[in-house]
Amino acid sequence: MPAGEIVVMLVTVAGTLATGNLAIGVVLGVLTAMVVFARRVAHFTQVTTATAEDDNTKTYFVRGELFFVSSNDLVYQFDYAGDPNRIVVDMSGAHIWDASSVAALDAITTKYASRGKHVEITGLNEARRGHTRHSAEARRRHRWPAHRAAHRSPATDRPRPRTRTPRRRRQPAEPRGGPPSR
Repeated sequence: MPAGEIVVMLVTVAGTLATGNLAIGVVLGVLTAMVVFARRVAHFTQVTTATAEDDNTKTYFVRGELFFVSSNDLVYQFDYAGDPNRIVVDMSGAHIWDASSVAALDAITTKYASRGKHVEITGLNEARRGHTRHSAEARRRHRWPAHRAAHRSPATDRPRPRTRTPRRRRQPAEPRGGPPSR
């Protein structure tokens, strides 16, 4: 039996015995299983490299599923200082699952840009391009939360004045059952 499943069983049994409540033990077991699963699939992403013949371009080929756990490893698989001035990141073999992967791609391009290098991300399908486009728009808007951005005037880029509707006063309730008895 795999070690991860043994840990899940032990946590479930220990939680049940410690609290005397099976529901709490099951919840602890489910949380432990989630952590074990995330750690197991975190390393499914592979990054391979190829250098062009002119030594001025390096291509990184990213393969696998990118989500919040695997995107952390992705940022550290690039050689920011030793790479040439033009970098191509081929994402045709990768699938982006959440916004943390888009943030990892943003971090990669930012690190290369701080060193004066040009990054081109290729192989994104239309849905993935939408993720990166929304990320770029959010950075351009100075990271305003969505609920605040809706209240901004596009012409002046200042907050719109909020109009308040007058509150209706609540009428006192009529006593039920007629006049009070004496």
